[in-house]
Order: sequence, then structure tokens, then C-alpha cells
Amino acid sequence: KKHEERSDTTRNTQFVQQVQEIVDESSSKSMRAIARDLNVSES
Repeated sequence: KKHEERSDTTRNTQFVQQVQEIVDESSSKSMRAIARDLNVSES
């Protein structure tokens, strides 16, 4: 039986890229603001 890659792995990679882009654009932005922008919990 062939196993497929976990779908959350792909989403994680995309999420990390989004966070990296935000930090690159505005390194002074707080984690709280980044979390709010991405609609995720800050913890």
C-alpha cells in the first residue's frame, strides 16, 4: 500500500514561507501581529 505525504506537512511549509516573507518585509512586526495577520493562535 502506497502512503501519501501528510497534508499538514505541506501546509506547514507554506505557513513557514508566509511567516518568513512577513518578517523579511517588516522585521519589527510583533509575533502577535504576525499571528493576527495569518489568523493563527500566537501561542
